[in-house]
Amino acid sequence: MKSLQRKAINHKLNMAGLASLENPDALLSQVALGINDHDKFRSLLLKCEPDQRYNCYYSLKHRLRFEAKPLETYIMEGKQQAEREKLPVYDHETGKLREFDAPAPLNINALAERAIMAAERERNARGHLEVTCLYCRFTAVFAGRSRTEAWKIAIAAGWRRNAVTGTQSCPKCTKERDVKLPS
Repeated sequence: MKSLQRKAINHKLNMAGLASLENPDALLSQVALGINDHDKFRSLLLKCEPDQRYNCYYSLKHRLRFEAKPLETYIMEGKQQAEREKLPVYDHETGKLREFDAPAPLNINALAERAIMAAERERNARGHLEVTCLYCRFTAVFAGRSRTEAWKIAIAAGWRRNAVTGTQSCPKCTKERDVKLPS
């Protein structure tokens, strides 16, 4: 850290009545004194950069006046709170915030990779599988090196089949009807 930045940070810490960066143990103990419940601790952890949360958690955990929950619990609670309150979402690819319900921007590279993989799978395919939904009559074709692999690809795409009757259900109808067909 540049010395001007350190001076500015130390000045702000001094103005707040806290220890300087040169005395990190005292500074962490003072910060921990201001954390008196799980909500404040979770809030502090979630304000940290994701790659620094682990360090922050374990630097403060033993200094708190209460028994801290596991780090994963705080992260999960934060995600649940963000979902409830529909807070903006950080998009790791663009480095920007977007509205909670806004779709993620299209990633042309990922779409191209998927298309290339699908084309290669089609080229190497020996087993084609055509499935038709029992409910909406939607039809899809899956390709694999064998018919079994084609079924695995269809199942990964959300299709379900009834082993007894041989009928299939598309992902949409499976979800809508909560169809529990064994795959």
